[in-house]
Amino acid sequence: MRINGVVEEIIYKNDDNHYTVAVMAYNHSYITIVGYGYGIKKGDEVELDGEFVFHDAYGEQFKFTTAVMTMPNNEESILKFLTSGNIKGIGPSIAEKIIDKFGEETLDIINFNPDKLLKVNGIGKSKLKQIVESYSQVVGNRDTIMFLQSLEIGAGLINRIIKIYGARSREIITKNPYRLYDDIDGIGFVKADAIASKMGVEKASKYRIRSFIKHYLYESANNGNAYIYFNDLLMYISNLLDLDKELIQTQIEELIIKGDLIQEIGEKAKIYLNSIYNSEVQVAAKLIAINSFSAFKDINETQIIKIVNDFQANESIYLNDAQINAIKSSLSKKITVITGGPGTGKTTIIKAIVDICKYFDLKVHLTAPTGRAAKRMEESTASEAKTIHRLLEYQYIEDLDVLTFNKNEEDPLKSDIIIIDEASMIDINLFNYFLKAVTVETKLVIIGDADQLPSIGPGNVLQDIIDSYFFTTIRLNEIYRQGENSLIVLNAHLINHGNMPKVNEKEGDFFVMQYNKQNEILENLKSLISERLPKFYNLDPVKDIQIITPLKNGVLGTRNLNELMQNTLNPQDDEKPEIQFQSKKFRLGDKVMQFKNNYNIQWIDRNSHQRGEGVFNGEIGFIESIDVVRKSMKVVFDENKEVDFEYKDLNDIELSYSITIHKSQGSEFKTVIIPISYIPPKMASKNLLYTAVTRGKNLVIIIGDRKYLQLMIQSDEKKERNSGLIDQLKKFEKPYGEDINI
Repeated sequence: MRINGVVEEIIYKNDDNHYTVAVMAYNHSYITIVGYGYGIKKGDEVELDGEFVFHDAYGEQFKFTTAVMTMPNNEESILKFLTSGNIKGIGPSIAEKIIDKFGEETLDIINFNPDKLLKVNGIGKSKLKQIVESYSQVVGNRDTIMFLQSLEIGAGLINRIIKIYGARSREIITKNPYRLYDDIDGIGFVKADAIASKMGVEKASKYRIRSFIKHYLYESANNGNAYIYFNDLLMYISNLLDLDKELIQTQIEELIIKGDLIQEIGEKAKIYLNSIYNSEVQVAAKLIAINSFSAFKDINETQIIKIVNDFQANESIYLNDAQINAIKSSLSKKITVITGGPGTGKTTIIKAIVDICKYFDLKVHLTAPTGRAAKRMEESTASEAKTIHRLLEYQYIEDLDVLTFNKNEEDPLKSDIIIIDEASMIDINLFNYFLKAVTVETKLVIIGDADQLPSIGPGNVLQDIIDSYFFTTIRLNEIYRQGENSLIVLNAHLINHGNMPKVNEKEGDFFVMQYNKQNEILENLKSLISERLPKFYNLDPVKDIQIITPLKNGVLGTRNLNELMQNTLNPQDDEKPEIQFQSKKFRLGDKVMQFKNNYNIQWIDRNSHQRGEGVFNGEIGFIESIDVVRKSMKVVFDENKEVDFEYKDLNDIELSYSITIHKSQGSEFKTVIIPISYIPPKMASKNLLYTAVTRGKNLVIIIGDRKYLQLMIQSDEKKERNSGLIDQLKKFEKPYGEDINI
C-alpha cells in the first residue's frame, strides 16, 4: 500500500539505524508512522510503502518499508515545509507572506529567482542570503537522499554513503557507481552492479570490469586462495561477464599499474590483491628474521631437563619423547612448530612451557584465534590467555572503516616467548598483523593440528610453515589422552588415517545411527535432541548439545536445521517475546552465534564488571531478554559476557542450534551430533569429518547414511588452495630446521 503525506512531528528517531516514529498528516487526519527512513524531518512530504498494523500498546500505525521524499506541490504543503524550522531565516509570519505573494510558485522562485523575495516585507539582503544558503543546503541534502532512494538504496546505506561522500555523493556515484563497492561497507559487487544497471552503465564499462575482477579475487580469498593464476583469472572473468579476453586483460593490467593488484612472475604468472601479496612477503621476511636473531634469554638444556622432570613429578604424569622434544625445542629454539591430533598432549606441552617460563622468570604470552580456544588455554594453564585481536589491542575506526592494532612495530609485545594455539585457523593477513608486534628476539611456539580444516581466510599458514622445512617441527603421533572406554580420540585418528571408526559400544561415547532418507534423519535428530539424549545423559538440549553439519543449505543444512530446532526446543509462545529481522526470527532463550566481527559493540563481564568492546566471528551465546519496542536484545556469550544488540547489529547474528563444521573450529562441545547424507563430492573430505569429530568432548553421534560417511573417510583429497608463503620463504637462504616425527 502506498500513501502520501506531510510529517507533522517526530516522536522518536534512532540516529544509528534511522528507526523513526512520527505523526503524518494523511487524508484529512493524522496517523502514526513507524519504520526505517533516512533524513525524515518535520515538514517533509513523503511517499511511503507499507501497511496499516495494530499495536497492542500504541494502537493503529502505518508500518512503512520504504520512504521516499517528494517536493511539496501545493500551498499548504509548501507552507508546512517552510515553517518546519529547517530553513533558517523563515518563520511562520515570513512564510505566510511568501506564500501569499508567490503561491505554488514559491519553491521555483527560491530556486531560480531568489532576488524576488526582497519584495516580501521583512526580507532584506542579509536575511535573503541566510534563506538561500539554508534552503540550498536543505534541498541539496534532500536531492541527494531522493537520488539515492531512486536507486533503491536503504536508509542505513544512505547514511554510510553521505558520511563518506558528503555533498559530492551524487557526483561521485554518477561518474562511477562501482566506487560504492570499494568505499562503502555493506555494498558488495552485486548491489553496486544493480545500482549501475539502473543508471544505465554499460556491461562492458571499464569500471564494471575492474570492480568485478577485484570482487572475484576477494571472493576467492574468502575461500582460502591467496592468489589466482593469471590465465585462470582471465578465463573465469571472461566467461562470467561474457566479454572478450582482450578487454579483460587490459583491465587486469590497468589494475596492476594502479597497484591494486600484484603480478608475481614465475612458471605460471599469479595475480594477487595488493594486501595479500604484501602479507605473504612480510610474513616470510619476519619469520626468517625471528629465526635468525638471538633470543632475549636462553636457558641451559641441563636446566630444562631438570625442570621437565620436576614438572612430571609434580603433575604425576609421564611425558613421551616427542613431548619432551617439543618442550626443549620451544625453550631453546627461536621458532618451534608443534602439530598433532587430539589427545597427543599439546595442552600438556603448553602447561609445561608456561610452568618452566615462570620458574625462570620469562615473560610468556598465550594466544589463540578464537575466544573459546583462548579460554581453554587459560583454564588448562592457570595463566591469562587472549585472542590474537585482544593481544594486539585492536581498534576499529568506524568512520574510516579501518581495523588497526595498537601493538605493532612501533609498540611491540614485550615477551620472551609467545605461544599460539589453534594455528590452523590463522590466515595470512592476521598472521602478518601478529608478527608485526613480535620482536625478532622473541621465541615463537606455533601449535596446531595440520589435519584440521585450514583457515577461512586466505593462505595456508600452518601447513606452509611445516611444509617449508625452514623451522623445527615436532609431530605428535602417540595418543596420550584417552579416557577409559572413550572412542572419540581413537576414532578421530582412525578417520584421519582413512579407516572407519569403532562405534556403538555399550556405554560408549561414539555412535553411528544409520538412516538413508533425509526425512528419517530429521525426525530422529529431533527425537534425539529433545527427548532421548536429555533423558538418558541428563543433558540440557540447548546448552549441552551442538549440531555440526557440512552444509548451509538443503534439508540438513544449518538454515533448515536451525528453524526446525528453534521450533522444537524453543517454540513460539505468547508469553515469550520475539523479534523479526529480515528472514530471521529471534526468540527469548534462543542459542545464537555472531558470524561477523563487530569491533565496536560494547560488552560487560558479569563477574568482574569489566567493560570492553568487540564480539567476534564464531562466538556463541543465548538471548536473555528482548525489547520488542526498541527491537533490541541482550545476549550473554560464554556465560558472562553480556552484550546489548541494537536492531542494526542483528544482521550479524544467526541462530546456532546448528552450525557449519567450518564455524565450529576452535570450539569444544559436550555433545556433538553430525548429520550426514548426500554431500557434494568437492566437500566429501576426510579432514572436514575429522574436524567435526574432534569438536566433541564427551559424546559424538553421527546420524545418517553410512555410504556418505565412508565416502568422506576414504577421500584423501584436501581442498587445494593457492598459497605462496613457501615460495616467499624460498627466496631466503634456508636456516637450520628439524622435522621430528615420533
